[in-house]
Amino acid sequence: MIGVKGLSFVRDGGFSLAVDSLELNDGQVSALVGKNGCGKSTLLRCLTGVLPHGGGILLDGAELGSLGHRERALCFVNLSFHKTASV
Repeated sequence: MIGVKGLSFVRDGGFSLAVDSLELNDGQVSALVGKNGCGKSTLLRCLTGVLPHGGGILLDGAELGSLGHRERALCFVNLSFHKTASV
């Protein structure tokens, strides 16, 4: 389970991200969608501790900062679609 409480991130230049609360349960399928530049990747980087942030993040009940790199690993996958494919 991932729990977020009062997550905040501010980047130089004015971009900011704020999440009051979020809970993602084990086995739950979730999607993070939005326009380019809206903060999807920034949120994932905060959730894994790659970016410094304010607020609290719990992973299976443990504070994110108390976990090692292996317990909070992040991997981006780039899926590309064929240009000839039609929908």
